[in-house]
Amino acid sequence: MAAQAKTVVITGAGSGIGAACAALLAADGVQLVLIGRRAAPVQQLAAQYGALALAGDAADSTLWPDWLAHIRQRFGAIDGLLCCAGGLGMGSALQTDDAAWQAAMRANLDTAFVAARACLPDLIASRGAMVLLASIASLAAGPEVCGYTTAKHALIGLTRSLRVITARTG
Repeated sequence: MAAQAKTVVITGAGSGIGAACAALLAADGVQLVLIGRRAAPVQQLAAQYGALALAGDAADSTLWPDWLAHIRQRFGAIDGLLCCAGGLGMGSALQTDDAAWQAAMRANLDTAFVAARACLPDLIASRGAMVLLASIASLAAGPEVCGYTTAKHALIGLTRSLRVITARTG
C-alpha cells in the first residue's frame, strides 16, 4: 500500500522563494497549500501543481479557521509548514516611519507567527516539520534595511521558541 503524500502549507507562495519551493515540492509529489496576498499568482501556481490556493494575508488570524477547514477537507492533516512570506522594511532607521515599520513586521514576522500558531496542532499530531525562512539579513544588518533586518532576526527567536514547544509536546 502506497503512503499518502505529505501536505505542506507555504506562505508567500505567489512569488520568489515561496514559488520556487512550491515547484520543488510539487516535483516530489507533495500536496501543496499555497498562500499569498495576491490571488492571481497563487491561483496560477495552484492550477499548475494541483494545489489548493488560499489568497489573503497569512498574518490575519481571522482567515486561518476557514483556511484550516479547507485544508483538512481536501488533504486531511498538515505535515509541513514553510513560511516564505516577507519583504518590505527598506530604509534606514531615520527613514522608517511607524507605518513602514509595522508593515515590515507584519510581512516578515507576523505572517510566520500566525501561520505557525495556526498549524502547530496539526504539525504536532502528524510529527510534521516547520521551516521559517529568514535571510542573511537576520545575521548581518545593512544600513538601508532596518525593518527587514529586525523582523528577519526576530524569526530566529521565534524558531527557537517553537522548537521548545514542539520538543515538549512531540
